Amino acid sequence: MTSAEWALLVAIGAHAAAMVAAVVKLVAWAASTHARIEARLNTIEGKVDNDIAGRRIVSEMKSDVAVIKATMTDLKEHVRIQVDRLDAADRHHRGDRQMP
Repeated sequence: MTSAEWALLVAIGAHAAAMVAAVVKLVAWAASTHARIEARLNTIEGKVDNDIAGRRIVSEMKSDVAVIKATMTDLKEHVRIQVDRLDAADRHHRGDRQMP
């Protein structure tokens, strides 16, 4: 082989090595980018799951609060009725004492 052929062979080898290095860098970049994107998606998925769970809890709490409000309204009405009864009984009792 002549020196020109050797030079051409070395140049082709160097070019092939540079191409392999470029492909390795490209694959490394793609893998790291994929890992970052996967991590971001997992984070977003976790936030969405938490948001959905939070909304579900709030929805359940709304119905619980509605039940509590209804119960409180019933209790207020019951207390009002009892107070009215006591007032009526007290007036009736006072009236019995004052008459004789």
